[in-house]
Amino acid sequence: MKFFKRFFFLFISPAICVFGLDFHSKMLAQKLVNSHEFGFGTFMYAKNYGAILGLYSDVPKFIFIISLSTIAVFLLCLAFTIFYFLPRTLIAAPLGLSLLISGILGNAFDRFQNGFVTDFLAFHIGSKSTPYMNIADLAQWVGYILLLYALTIGATKIWRPDNSRKRLIVNKAF
Repeated sequence: MKFFKRFFFLFISPAICVFGLDFHSKMLAQKLVNSHEFGFGTFMYAKNYGAILGLYSDVPKFIFIISLSTIAVFLLCLAFTIFYFLPRTLIAAPLGLSLLISGILGNAFDRFQNGFVTDFLAFHIGSKSTPYMNIADLAQWVGYILLLYALTIGATKIWRPDNSRKRLIVNKAF
C-alpha cells in the first residue's frame, strides 16, 4: 500500500498538475492575437507541426503517432520499474520522470487534438532568444535536469555498494 501511495504523490499528482496547467495555458495562448513582451521573454501564439523544436514536421502522421505512442508506453513502464527499485529517499528521479512523461503526454494530447502543438513562450538572454515553447516543454526540461541530478549526484543512493535494499536486479551468482 505504501508503494502505491508514494507512486501517487510523487508521480501521478505532479503529472496531473502539469498536464492540467499545460492544457489550460495552451487554450489561453490560442486567444493571443499580438505578441506580448515581458521582462525576459515574449508571449506569442505559434503552431509547431514537428517534434523537438519543429524537427520531423515532414514525417507521415501515422509514423509520427506510432512513434510517440511507443515512447509514451515505454516511459510509463520505465517509471513503474524505477519506482519499485529506487530507494525511498531519492525523490529527484521519480519526480523528474513524472515531469518528463507529463510533458510528453501534454504535447501528444495537443497534437492528437489539433494536429499541431501550441507554443507560446520564448525567453530572451541578452541578444539571443530561445525557440517558442509551452508548459509541457518546460516540464520536460526540468524533468531531464532532475533525472540527470539523480543519476549523478544521487548515484550513491541508487547503486549502493552494500546493497542495503536487499533487492537485486541481477543475481551476482548468475
